[in-house]
Amino acid sequence: MSITFSRATRVVSLCANANLYASWEAAVASLEDVKKRASLDPRETDTSVRDAAAEITRIESEMLAHTIRFTLQAMRRKEWATFVAANPPREDDVIDRTFGVNVGELNTAIIAMTTDVLDPNGDPIEGFTMADNWLDLAEDMANPQWEPFANAVLILNQGEGSANVPFSQAASVAMRRSGRSSNSQSASE
Repeated sequence: MSITFSRATRVVSLCANANLYASWEAAVASLEDVKKRASLDPRETDTSVRDAAAEITRIESEMLAHTIRFTLQAMRRKEWATFVAANPPREDDVIDRTFGVNVGELNTAIIAMTTDVLDPNGDPIEGFTMADNWLDLAEDMANPQWEPFANAVLILNQGEGSANVPFSQAASVAMRRSGRSSNSQSASE
């Protein structure tokens, strides 16, 4: 009997138009303001709340239209061990010591681990290769944009989640509730 398996993967989404985040925050604040006014004055209509919520979803859709998806796959154990040995943690860096690797060198791992780079339509980005374009792209990113890539590298190669069968409490509860309503309908028929 042979065993076949694949190494774990993670998708990291990057909105190429991060300026939209400020618009999204303003729209969320506006919704909260409208909801407060509606709770204080019953004459406020549901349409103002609905309109504010619609603006949030419009901005979210626009952000998704600018989102690039990077798929990273865990390295083989030997490859990761070689990477860590070549990039030991810097003694004066608390983050490096925490993760056991020179976090500043993770771009090399990100390049090696990325298997797909897809545009918002799910198509490969024409002319973009990790080897040729990643370092320039990463250089232009702010830390909150780069950190999900670093976290994916660390989770895939050092984390516990990628090797275990996951369990979703929320899905389990939803299925039990769904089963109860299905069973009660079947019993009443």
